[in-house]
Amino acid sequence: MTIEQALQTAMALEKRIMALYEKAAAAGGPGKRIFTALMKEEASHLKYLNDRYQEWRETGAITAAPLTPTIPLDITQKLQDLPLGAKGTADEITLLEQALALEEETSSFYRDMHQSMSGAAKDMFARFAEIEDGHRRIVQAEIDGLSDTGFWFDIREFRLG
Repeated sequence: MTIEQALQTAMALEKRIMALYEKAAAAGGPGKRIFTALMKEEASHLKYLNDRYQEWRETGAITAAPLTPTIPLDITQKLQDLPLGAKGTADEITLLEQALALEEETSSFYRDMHQSMSGAAKDMFARFAEIEDGHRRIVQAEIDGLSDTGFWFDIREFRLG
């Protein structure tokens, strides 16, 4: 895959996940805050990728400009800010499961591009893989927290015996 094709594919993936988060945020519910935050982050990714695409088209090269996530990659630092005990609706959990599948697809794509590219593109896709894997962990934690599994961010919320 060429850099141009990889950037086009990445933009398409970011548009898909952003649209899902926008739909989920509009539905409201306990997950609205995280859906809104993830939607904004994906929008910033789309802008970043579009800038790299334009750079590629104009110069035939890209730079691995800094990409700073708005959501901390070590989300455990922010656990105290997240609401506990809220339960999600079936529709909200379905949206989260769809988001998880898209985040996994996106992370996998970025890891593959990191392996197959070189130079600045390799570095850029590595950073995207790291960020999207963080998103996957956040979405999984939301599923766990809202579906009453007894786990939240891979931490057991209760003790047996």
